Amino acid sequence: MDFLLGVVYFVFDAAAALLLVATWQRTRITGFLVLASSYVLGILARWIMPLLYRGLGGDGGLTVLIQSLWLLIAAVALYGLWDIYRQLKRPAHAAPATD
Repeated sequence: MDFLLGVVYFVFDAAAALLLVATWQRTRITGFLVLASSYVLGILARWIMPLLYRGLGGDGGLTVLIQSLWLLIAAVALYGLWDIYRQLKRPAHAAPATD
């Protein structure tokens, strides 16, 4: 069951990352790429975390490292959202007048 749930998380995160990259291709707003990278980092973190726990044990220092990694991923996502907000908040260029 855990394996199936992991596959579902991977599929959803990969689909979200691909949609964000496709949106970036249409808008050229860098925040969409940054947000997509946070999804990719989340995928990698879910693969690496169990290996760290098994390899290094579940001591307190490892818990702080893992929580710091999740905080970094959240900060990357927040920066991407902030960049998208800034770009969309900017007024659209006025269309040239036609005579």
